[in-house]
Amino acid sequence: MPRRLAYHPGVKCQFCGSEEMRKCGRNRSGTQKYQCRKCGRRTTPNPKSIAHSPQTRQRALRLVAEGLSQRKAGRILQVSGQSIGRWLKKYVDALPAQPPKPATSEVTELDELYTFVKSKKNKRYLITAVDRKTRCFMSWSLVAECTTEAIQALVDQVPNTFQFCSDGYAGYRQVNYRRSRHLVGRGKSQTYSVEANNAELRCFVSQLARRTRGFAKSDAGLRRAITLFVHCWNARQMLRQLYPKYRRGLSEFISL
Repeated sequence: MPRRLAYHPGVKCQFCGSEEMRKCGRNRSGTQKYQCRKCGRRTTPNPKSIAHSPQTRQRALRLVAEGLSQRKAGRILQVSGQSIGRWLKKYVDALPAQPPKPATSEVTELDELYTFVKSKKNKRYLITAVDRKTRCFMSWSLVAECTTEAIQALVDQVPNTFQFCSDGYAGYRQVNYRRSRHLVGRGKSQTYSVEANNAELRCFVSQLARRTRGFAKSDAGLRRAITLFVHCWNARQMLRQLYPKYRRGLSEFISL
C-alpha cells in the first residue's frame, strides 16, 4: 500500500513552493512547524513572538529603579537577569544626554563615595556635584582615582554656580573654580545635601549598596544604573519645585 502524503491546506514551503508538508513538532512559543517532503526544509507559517510584553519590560525597569538588582527583578518577573540588562541598556541609551536640572545654582556641594567593580581589587570613586536648593545632581563622574584632574573635569561640567562647597579633602583645594567661590566646611557642615544624595545612591542603586559581595560586574553596567537613577531623581526633584507635596517614587518617571 503506497504511503499517503500529508496535505495541509494553505501551508506551502516558502523555499520551493511545494504543498507536500508534514508536521514536525512545535516551536518554543507553541506554534506548529512543518517540513517539506521535497526539499526537506522546515518552516513556520504562523510564527508567534516569544518576546516579553512592553508592560513586563516597564515593570522590570521600575523594579530596578526602586533599588532591586537585575537578578532579583528577574526572579520576581520570571525572566532572566540578562534580558533586564539588555532592556536597561536600550532604555538608558535612549535617554537625553543631560538629565533635567537647574540652569544655575547658588550653592553646589561636592563629595565622593567609593565602590568596587568585580572585586575589591578594582576600586572606583563616584564624584558627585549636587545643587543645595533642589538636591539635583548637577554632574557626576565615575573614575578609578579621585585625583585633582578628575575633580576639575567634574567642576567644568557644572553650569553657572555662585559657590562650591566641599569637605577638607586636599583634592578640592587645588581645583580651579573659575569665578566661583569655594568654601571648605568643617567636617560635613557644608556638604549635607550631597551626603544625603549619596545615601540615596547607596539605597536605590543596588551595585552601590554596602555589601561584602555586592559589586558591579562592569563599569558600563554601573554607569547605566547610575544614569537611570540620576534621570529619575532629577525629574522628581524638579517636579517638587512646582509641587512641594509630591511624594511619588522614582519608578513613576520610567515609561516605554
